[in-house]
Amino acid sequence: FSGAPMADPLPQAPQPHKAAFVLVHMGDSFPDYLNDCLAQLASFSKLPVYLAISHSHSKRLTAPAIIVPTEDLPTSEKRQRFDRETTLDRKYRGGFWKFASERFYVLDQLISHLKLHNVFHLENDNLIYRDPLEVLPVFERHYHIGTCFDNDTRCIPGFMYIKSPEAMSELTRLLLHCTGANDMLALAALRTAVPGLLGSLPIVPKNWIHPLRSLTGLTTPEPERYARHQEEFGGIFDAAALGQFLGGVDPSNQKGDSRGFINEACLFQANQFKITWKTDLLGRRVPELAYGDQSTRLFNLHIHSKRLADFR
Repeated sequence: FSGAPMADPLPQAPQPHKAAFVLVHMGDSFPDYLNDCLAQLASFSKLPVYLAISHSHSKRLTAPAIIVPTEDLPTSEKRQRFDRETTLDRKYRGGFWKFASERFYVLDQLISHLKLHNVFHLENDNLIYRDPLEVLPVFERHYHIGTCFDNDTRCIPGFMYIKSPEAMSELTRLLLHCTGANDMLALAALRTAVPGLLGSLPIVPKNWIHPLRSLTGLTTPEPERYARHQEEFGGIFDAAALGQFLGGVDPSNQKGDSRGFINEACLFQANQFKITWKTDLLGRRVPELAYGDQSTRLFNLHIHSKRLADFR
C-alpha cells in the first residue's frame, strides 16, 4: 500500500494474475470500515487488491491495497454518458444512489486498463471468510458475471465475480439503458433480460426445504436458481440478509440496536437458519450456516450496520 502519487497516473498490472480483487470508493467522506474490509481480504487471500479511491482518502488507509487515484482516472465515454443521462438522485447521502451505479463504470475502466480476468468486486461493507481462489474453477465454469440476488427483482451486488473485460464492458453498455433504475433494480432486470451474461450466486443450500417467500409475500417460479452450484462451491454467499440479522442495519436507516433484523424482501428469513462460528485450520473464526443436520460455509457477510470490526 502506498498513498504517494505515482509517475504513471494508473498502475500497470506487474504480471498476469490468475485473479484479483477490485474495490471502489467514491464520495466526499471516508468510511473507516473500509480498512476492516481490506484487512480481512489480506487475512484470507493473497490475491492482489486494487482500490480506486481519491488521493486524499488514500492517506487514511491502514490496510494493504494497490491504489488507483480516482482523480487520475480518465472518464470513459460510457461514464460520461451515464453522468449526462442518469436520473438517479445526486443529493441523497452525498450522492449515494448515483455513486452506487457509477462505480460499475469505474470498474469497467480498471478491468480494461489492467487487462484483469477473474475479478472479485466487493462493496466496502463486506467481509470475506474464504479465499475465492479455492473455488475459482466453479466461477469460471458457470459465470461470465455472478452476484447475489435476494428476490427476482432485486440484486444485492455486495459480492461480484467478473470473468473478463469483455463481460464487464457488455454489462456497462447494457446498464446505460437503465437510466432511472438504481443498481439493485437494474442488475435484476438485466439478469432477466440477458441470463447468459449475469447469473445468481447461491444464497441458500441446495436441500433447503422451506418455501422461498419473503415477509412481503414475494415468491419465485425458479427457486432452484437461488441454490444453484452451492454444492460445487461448498458454501453460500450473503445477499445482505444474514449480515443484517447478525449485525443489524445501517444506523442511518434505523436508530438503536437492530440486531435480529429480518429483511422484508428477501426470499428467506434469516432466523430460519442457525449461524455458528468455527475455527478453521489457520485459527481464524469463520461462519457456517446450519440447516437440519448439515452445515455449509459462508463466503462473505454483508455487514449493513458498518460495524465490520465486530465480525473480523
